Amino acid sequence: MLINQTEVTPRDVPSLPRFDKPSLVTARWLSPRTRELLRERGFGFLDSTGNAEIALPEPGLYIRTDGAARDPQPKPSASPGMRGPRVWALLRTLIEVAPPYGVTELSRALDLDTDVHWEGMLRQLVSTYSVFDADDTSTWVASSGPDAFLRDLPGR
Repeated sequence: MLINQTEVTPRDVPSLPRFDKPSLVTARWLSPRTRELLRERGFGFLDSTGNAEIALPEPGLYIRTDGAARDPQPKPSASPGMRGPRVWALLRTLIEVAPPYGVTELSRALDLDTDVHWEGMLRQLVSTYSVFDADDTSTWVASSGPDAFLRDLPGR
């Protein structure tokens, strides 16, 4: 069955209809995460940039090609970015606090919504964060040497 959409996002994949026959989803462009979710649900896919995966058990056919990894015609985003105090609190907690802890504990401690797709959110954060664009940098001269600089750094 052919499911032809202009746009398919990771959020759309769970609501796609399931068929008993092999199904192919087509769109203008499919993100890597969307392709991964389609693959997990057993859908074939094809987009206009050349991303394709078609698998048929009879007559034994498998086709896979890689097209654009990024949307060649991105829409301006009106959604909030992966920034802000709650996102950074989550990131710092994941980095600084040793597991074990669960999603429920994290959401209570940081006052976060548990209906978030955590893996997707963290992938988005990692793929969009740039050390050089997000933070102010400064140049320092350590006249007393690197050991003294590192010793004095926490107090600054």
